[in-house]
Amino acid sequence: MMLEKPESWQQGYGEPDALFRTSLSYIAYGDPILKQGVVSCFTKIFKGKKYYYQGARCYPRYGENDVSRDQTILALSSLKFNDNLDELNEIGRNLRYRLSKRFIMTPALWIWIRMICTDSKFYNILFGLMEIIELLPSVLWNKIVRKILKYDKQYTMDWYMGIDPTTGLWHNWDGKGWIFTPNVDWANNGYKLYGANQKRLSENKILDLLDKTEFPEYAAHLGSWMISFMQNGFLKNILKKIMIWDIEKENYLLNMLMDNDVDIQKIDDYKPMWQFRWSSRFNGTYYTRYLEDDDAKYNVLDKDILYSVKKRKL
Repeated sequence: MMLEKPESWQQGYGEPDALFRTSLSYIAYGDPILKQGVVSCFTKIFKGKKYYYQGARCYPRYGENDVSRDQTILALSSLKFNDNLDELNEIGRNLRYRLSKRFIMTPALWIWIRMICTDSKFYNILFGLMEIIELLPSVLWNKIVRKILKYDKQYTMDWYMGIDPTTGLWHNWDGKGWIFTPNVDWANNGYKLYGANQKRLSENKILDLLDKTEFPEYAAHLGSWMISFMQNGFLKNILKKIMIWDIEKENYLLNMLMDNDVDIQKIDDYKPMWQFRWSSRFNGTYYTRYLEDDDAKYNVLDKDILYSVKKRKL
C-alpha cells in the first residue's frame, strides 16, 4: 500500500485514503506491487455458491465499513488505465451495489462499471446521458455560486504559491476568534486568501450555506477519470466541453484527461506540492505548500502522474 508520512498533528499513516493513494500511484508508476496493493483491498466473500467482492480502504480489510465511491472509482480506474482487464472484470462486475455499511453506488456508477468492464455501446450511451443530466446543472450552479462567493477568479500557480511579506494573514488557529497578523513572510498568497475567505464565511451564514452547495473539485477529478474511459463520440465530446468549462486552465491533469494537450515543458517546470493538487482548486478554497529537499524528489505523485497520463495520450 502507498501510505504516507504523517505530519506532527496526525495519527497513523494515511490508512483511510490508502486505496485512493495507491490507485493513483499505480496509474503514475505502473509497478506490479502497486497493482497487488489495489487488488488486495478487495476480498472475495462467498455466499453459498455465489460470491462478491468487499472493498476496503487499506489492506488488510481496513475500513470495510465505510469504503466509499471515490475509493472504488480510482481503484477500478487504475486497473482500466493499466489494461488489467481480467482483474477489472472479476472485481468490478462482482461488487455489490452497497459498497459498505455507509456508502452505496449511484445508478451512474453502477452503469459506468459495466461500461468499462464490457466496452458496451449501450452502457456507454446510458452513462453519457446520465452524466450530462448530473454534470451540467452542477457546473451551471457552480458558475452562479462562485460568482457570489468571489471564487470565480482563476489565479496562476505562481501567484497562488508566491510569498508577499507585505501582506497579512487572517487566522483562527485556537478557535477563539479571528486574528489578523500583518506582514507575514512565511505564508503564501493562497493560504492568506483561504484565511480571508474562511473568516468571511464564518461571519455570514448564507454565504457559508452556498459554499457547502458547490460541486467540489474532487468530484470533478473523479468525473474526469470516469469520462476519460468513455468511447469517443458525441456524448463524450459534450461531457468534455462541460468539464473543461468548469475546471481550471492550470489543472494539468484534468485537462489532459479531457484531451486538452499540456505542453511537456509545463509539466517539467511544475513544482511538486503537499497533498494532491489536481483534486483542488486555486481560488481561495484550498491551500498547500511546495515540497522541499528529499520530499521533492521521491513520491511526488502530483507531478509523476502527469507524465504517465501525458505518455498515454501520445
